[in-house]
Amino acid sequence: MKGIVIAAALAFSFSATAHDLDVTATQSVPASHVADLESAAGEGKTTFVKRIAEVARGYTREHGHEVCGWIAYGGRSAFSVRLVTLGSQVACGASKSTVVAGYSAGSEMIHTHPEKRVIRLTALDKKLRGRTQVGASTESPDNCRFSGTDYANPGYLVACGKILHQNGRGTEKQID
Repeated sequence: MKGIVIAAALAFSFSATAHDLDVTATQSVPASHVADLESAAGEGKTTFVKRIAEVARGYTREHGHEVCGWIAYGGRSAFSVRLVTLGSQVACGASKSTVVAGYSAGSEMIHTHPEKRVIRLTALDKKLRGRTQVGASTESPDNCRFSGTDYANPGYLVACGKILHQNGRGTEKQID
């Protein structure tokens, strides 16, 4: 769904110290719809998260952009997610109202990090970083872990062939 303006709830990737974002710029970038998923009858949350991860991972591998969405509750099935992208390698954001119709966002977000070891920043990536100067056109993020800003909300990270969950610093665990 094009044209969704990013609200306060944002999922950012990479290390906060090396990868500061310009929140105003990030909020002004419209999100593009990637996919809507709903849990199947009797499907538990962990199984559903694994299914979301496959869709999100596939998009990120094909396009090189982060994908994110809020895990939502209360609709036709137990869980749903609306995955969106900003078209950026360094940030993704979705407002809590960006959910499948009939559902309400919970407190957890799922998002991806691109798996490249070195990324070449696009004009959009630089804008989201608040960089207007020439130079600093590549970064070497630790994209296999949660970034500092990822801890703003509990949630899941899909990166480097793994699905990780955190509910605050020091609570990270891999989902099997």
